Amino acid sequence: MKRTMRRSVVGLVAAVVAFAAAAQGAQALVLAERGKPAACAIVVAKDAGPSLKYAAEELQFYVRKLTGVELAVEAAKMAVPHTATIRLEQTDDYGTDGFRLTARPPDLVIRGGVRGCLYGVYELLETYGGVGWYASWRTVVPRLDRLAVPADLDDEQRPAFKMRMTSWLDATHGDFAARLRLNGARAHLQEKHGGAVCRFGKHMGSCHTFSFLLPPKKYFAEHPEYFAMRDGKRELHEKSARWGYTQPCLTNPDVLRIVTSNVLEAIKADPTAGIYGVSQNDNRLYCQCPACAAVDEEEESHAGTVVRFVNAVAEEVEKHYPDAIIETLAYQYSRKPPKKTRLRHNVMPCLCSIECDFHKPLDVSPFKSNVDFVEDIRGWTRQTDMLYLWDYTTNFRNYLHAFPNIMALQGNLKFFRANNVKYMFEQGDSLGLHADFGELRAWLLAKWMWNPDAPMAPLLDRFFKGYYGAAAPHARKVFDDLYSLPRDSVTQRLGIYEVVTSTNIPTAFFERAEKHWLAAAEAVKGDRICARNVEAAYLSTMFSLLYRLPRPRTVWVTRHPENFNYDRCRAYAQRLLAARKPFNLRFAESGEREKAFREEIAAMAAATVLTTGCDRAEVPASRLRLSVPGVRGEYAKDAGTLNGTAIKLFNTHYEWSVRLDLASVAYDPDVMYKVRVRVRVEKEPDAKGEAFWAGVYDTPAKKGRGSISVKAEKCGDGYVWYDVCKWKPKDGQYFWLGPGRFKKDGGVSAIKSVWVDRVEISRVD
Repeated sequence: MKRTMRRSVVGLVAAVVAFAAAAQGAQALVLAERGKPAACAIVVAKDAGPSLKYAAEELQFYVRKLTGVELAVEAAKMAVPHTATIRLEQTDDYGTDGFRLTARPPDLVIRGGVRGCLYGVYELLETYGGVGWYASWRTVVPRLDRLAVPADLDDEQRPAFKMRMTSWLDATHGDFAARLRLNGARAHLQEKHGGAVCRFGKHMGSCHTFSFLLPPKKYFAEHPEYFAMRDGKRELHEKSARWGYTQPCLTNPDVLRIVTSNVLEAIKADPTAGIYGVSQNDNRLYCQCPACAAVDEEEESHAGTVVRFVNAVAEEVEKHYPDAIIETLAYQYSRKPPKKTRLRHNVMPCLCSIECDFHKPLDVSPFKSNVDFVEDIRGWTRQTDMLYLWDYTTNFRNYLHAFPNIMALQGNLKFFRANNVKYMFEQGDSLGLHADFGELRAWLLAKWMWNPDAPMAPLLDRFFKGYYGAAAPHARKVFDDLYSLPRDSVTQRLGIYEVVTSTNIPTAFFERAEKHWLAAAEAVKGDRICARNVEAAYLSTMFSLLYRLPRPRTVWVTRHPENFNYDRCRAYAQRLLAARKPFNLRFAESGEREKAFREEIAAMAAATVLTTGCDRAEVPASRLRLSVPGVRGEYAKDAGTLNGTAIKLFNTHYEWSVRLDLASVAYDPDVMYKVRVRVRVEKEPDAKGEAFWAGVYDTPAKKGRGSISVKAEKCGDGYVWYDVCKWKPKDGQYFWLGPGRFKKDGGVSAIKSVWVDRVEISRVD
């Protein structure tokens, strides 16, 4: 009986049955048997390349670990002095990543492409040897009496996607990535792994390259017409100095000339990369000038200007580099394909799912963003056979917080395959380890990028047992509890910026999860690796609980300090703080938000409770939050302050930039308080207008609780105390201050800068 299996779901089920039969001696081709001399050798060609040699080394190593038998690796094409051979043969018959396992007793032949033969070895070890690679630090190799395969084995496999890439940090480890059959450039694959399937050119990565190709810092001062017109003006956003925070004017012929020239220079500097990104910056500031607006109106999408521009670049590139591919984003405002213009054959669109709901598969969720996305992917599929899909699989606002999207992952990949996606990127936590079930996500995504039909239930069973060991039943209870929580599929969208305090996941779930993790820790005492895996998972629950508990107060204006007790909160914070570096934890994608989390957790870890009450407190500038440091303002030395440091706010904006959250203040409920601020205004000569404004805002109520507006002409030269308002504080409110407002159209600020020394809060009887 001969069986050819094109889908690994069939191969997996059949292999399990065959493996059981082989273990009993029925129709088995024995490859190694414990306690007996090697019955076969591993044979590779004399001129085998690095990946084939590495495949032989991996097979030899794991057979020895499985059975204690050392198989010789011999370079030969003819018969060798053994009764059987395992032949590794490189061929293009199955593509670069496909392979075929064929039993021809007494031989086993593994044939595959430059990566495929290595993947075939891993299939043999995983399916018939029971080897499990669950993390770069967690490999399970069972002790076998013998390693055997069915005597009539014929298993051919090819991946669902040409490129399979994820940014989950551990899955970018070269050896581990190869064992998961990931082949994207982020995996740091070496020549021994067969390299990556494709590589983006230096400085020409897969996203946001316009700031490199047309840097505002270089061109804007003399040529503002090169950049986007917004509301009738061409100007730079306040973030431009750091992130190129604008877009080019894509109908300007000089922009096309400069960008094309820079693209050609970049390709010349790195001609073997193959793919070069020419794509919009990471913002929605597309050009609204009459020429750009006319194109976008004609194309019924802002992708109209993008695609026409990129097509023109690609046309010129092809004259010099006919094999180069130009990639561009179909992202946010450019996600909908243009109505008239079609992509050139050497342009690759990268479609991004950033706005979608991820609680259910993209084509199942009822949210409009998903309905539109389904229509968009089908539109791009009609234009190209090189569709690149950028999908999102974590909570970028709070990596450790529970993010129940795993049940949608397989359906999404089936949907992508059905819509002819060839290049697949699943973005995760690329900055740290142990995000909410992060290792499980990376492992499942790798399995389903290879074959989206692989059944979920056995994969989950296998991972939990392999990764958590004896703690698996307890870890699985946390998982099952999370994915059984009711969620309104119509109103409760699961986006990639979920807030840790969101009520979508009740606090009671985290309380239950904590009990399960504590039981899990007991189950793996003495098992160093599994104990570490359990502790890492428990840290995720601790993080969510920490932000559900009453927050430690750092500013005390209460007569009843006995009402504030933070022992549990402090214990969690101390544990998270101590684990951050050893466990390589990352709390958020944004550097600014990450810094805020670290500072908050450090403050909670060091929190103390006053033993005596007080009615007044001052908060110096060093303890006030400044938004977008370096852009909106900076912490600066100033001898006129009471402790030598102030927040200096620039005159380039009038955003609320200084902040003190009332959740950090210990106050008495339903009591009137007063807030005032000590400020110095550096005025423009003879200027008139607003110097600064300040107030208290109530976030839950979405309304202010009092504010002031101070005119520049009424400010002195030194620091002055200004009363802001009287009100009854509540958590969810915050004090704010920003530099003075001025007209958006041609207006200028009345000040050079505003210097904030401190804020005072006092009880009013």
